[in-house]
Amino acid sequence: MSLYYISFADPLQFRGAVFIETEGGVVDAQKAADDQEISPGDVETLAFRYDNLSGVPSVPPAMRNRLLSQEELLKFWPDAKDVMSFEDHLP
Repeated sequence: MSLYYISFADPLQFRGAVFIETEGGVVDAQKAADDQEISPGDVETLAFRYDNLSGVPSVPPAMRNRLLSQEELLKFWPDAKDVMSFEDHLP
C-alpha cells in the first residue's frame, strides 16, 4: 500500500485534505476518496504520493482515510501551508 495526500479546494477556499492508502496510483487514491465519500464534492484537487517524501512526519493511523480540517492538517504538518499556498493559484 502507498500513502497519498489529497487536498480539496474550491475557487474560494480550502475544503479539507486526506491522507489515503491505496495499492494504485494518484488516480486510484482520488477514486478511493470518492468511493469512501471523503471528497467534499465538486472541488479542485492536488494529489501526490506522500510516503516517499523526505522530511515529512509519519501519518498516524487515526489521521488516515478521513477528511481533515485545515486546523488539524497544519497542527500535524505545519509545512502543508506551502502546499496550500499553491492551491490559491488553481484555475
